[in-house]
Amino acid sequence: MGHEGPYIQLRPPGGGTEWDASPDRLRPATATEALRARVTERNREGNLAAAPPAADRSPSPECTLANRPGYEHLHTNCRQTTDVPLPHAVGILLQPRCGCTCHSQRKDQS
Repeated sequence: MGHEGPYIQLRPPGGGTEWDASPDRLRPATATEALRARVTERNREGNLAAAPPAADRSPSPECTLANRPGYEHLHTNCRQTTDVPLPHAVGILLQPRCGCTCHSQRKDQS
């Protein structure tokens, strides 16, 4: 960040509270530390893969079946109303939300 008197001013990658460090206590970042900092910075910038628009999403199995006569009640059983990200992955969805229009209609009515 800079220096103030005999101290070097440091700040964590991505921002945060700065602190002063003695120059003789500093070392270059390891490859792992540098990579972790770059990944953190990219994630903060929002450079994640965007989920497809609702119009491009497939309906859930419940909503697909609910489009058949006699199964209309299954729309209320659909639990895919939000995207579920894959743990420890960046921009990968384990399960995308349902693309059925009934969910947006229910949200507007509430």
